[in-house]
Amino acid sequence: MDNGNKLCLNCMREMPLNAEQCPHCGNKKEIHNREIFLQAGSVIKGYMVGKLIAYCGDCAVYIGRNELTEERVIIREFLPTTMLEPVRTGTAVTVSAENATLYKALMMDFIDLYNSLYALNGEECLVNIMEMFQLGGTAYVVQEYFEGIALSDLLEERGSEPLSWEQTEMLMMPLLKSLDRVHKRQIVHRAICPKKITISREGQIKLLDFSVSSARTEKTEISAEIFGGYSAPEQYRINGKQGTWTDVYGICATLYRMLTGVVPQDAATRLVSDKLVDACILNDTVPASVSDSLKAGLAIAPAGRIATIEELINGLNGLGIRSRPPQAESAQQEEKKKKNGKKPFFTAERIRNLKIMGISAGITVVALSLIILMISGLMSRGDEMPSSSDTTSQTSAGQEELVAPNFVGKTIASIQTNEAYSNFTFNVTEEYNDNVVQGVVISQTPKEEEEITSTQTFDLVVSKGPKTVKMPTVVGLDINAAKATLDNYGIIYEVRMAYSATDAPGTVLDCDFAAGSDVILSSDRPILKVANDQSGQ
Repeated sequence: MDNGNKLCLNCMREMPLNAEQCPHCGNKKEIHNREIFLQAGSVIKGYMVGKLIAYCGDCAVYIGRNELTEERVIIREFLPTTMLEPVRTGTAVTVSAENATLYKALMMDFIDLYNSLYALNGEECLVNIMEMFQLGGTAYVVQEYFEGIALSDLLEERGSEPLSWEQTEMLMMPLLKSLDRVHKRQIVHRAICPKKITISREGQIKLLDFSVSSARTEKTEISAEIFGGYSAPEQYRINGKQGTWTDVYGICATLYRMLTGVVPQDAATRLVSDKLVDACILNDTVPASVSDSLKAGLAIAPAGRIATIEELINGLNGLGIRSRPPQAESAQQEEKKKKNGKKPFFTAERIRNLKIMGISAGITVVALSLIILMISGLMSRGDEMPSSSDTTSQTSAGQEELVAPNFVGKTIASIQTNEAYSNFTFNVTEEYNDNVVQGVVISQTPKEEEEITSTQTFDLVVSKGPKTVKMPTVVGLDINAAKATLDNYGIIYEVRMAYSATDAPGTVLDCDFAAGSDVILSSDRPILKVANDQSGQ
């Protein structure tokens, strides 16, 4: 740094020593971070720390500067404040005794997460990781600095004025494709919303702030980042199963906000009173395929929701979707029943009779119980109560003629624990499937709406998810031995040459899949780095 300059700790750019205001960012104030955070102006492993710019529940995010190269960087510090003593000395953190074990486990989750993201350096819509290290009882990640404006700020400027689908698609499709590749590495973001998406002046888009799952789930041991309207229903419960479908909810909510000018209802509110309006109703220029896909991606029940980004992209492109929200699915099936002349199982008369038999504590108690059952069922099993897909008709003899309900797209666990199906027998066959989440029914016999008996036996094919194998140890082997090992496992791989001054030519120096990690045979392609000769040829 020149003698006549000083560093603005707000933007980490140089400014004249006697300047009262930064000519770059306009800051006039001295920068002080709270006591539990790193102090602005401190230096850790060659990086100067600046202003705290975000806190994500599991980590603090600072603007920083590489003292050697003078490049601006982003510094992420693992810092679950609920587990730490409120005051720190220098860079060291003090973990309260009762949280020591859990703190170490969460820090390893944090390190594992960013190790996985490091393997994705160069991915178009992610910020590259420059360095990772541990210091003072915690862990740090240094990322490249990406300058831009948050999507939330852009939308705030537009107010309720929506974008067109053409504008939205051009901006967001690269992010969707990057997110699909991230998911195929078994990484889930869990906080996708306009605040976590940044756009450069050139229109380049980045997804920021990956965190461990505990930092994105309510009522865990650390502070949670929950974004009303964008966080999925399963994030409001500790035992709510999260996965790629959780990110589908967040990205669909973001697209919905862009296309309608309206933030979707908070998921917790939708569980009690769902008033989500189709995007094409709020903006009649939105294509029907896009509106339908967003509705399917915003389904409250995970089992009724689009499960993968790949499927969402297909839906947005008009290529069809596998899943529909329970409400929309039931409406379609109801229409089919009317055309077939068959009455739904839960007719108004049947419900009225059930209420007459069961109302001993008053209508108010029944209504409250139904709400509690609905919330409990949606959050714990991810499937709705039996709907109009369960149908009957009356024969001349007064006996009920049953037709098969739809099980496809529902989890086998929710089917087998549903009392409405207690008289049925289920023969379950599992098979690997690259497109359907593990535990979800792929097909059924008898098929939906075929006539059945009250004690029918169903043959259900259930997804085992993508076929995976454990990555064998290949580092240190000769390339021919490594190839034979991987071929034996059915793993498709790539080989890249790398210079080594010490290893014999043909030795496997490194692999981006650790030994023992899961490899998806249909999509993963481990990269082997192999020593060339010592001349570098």
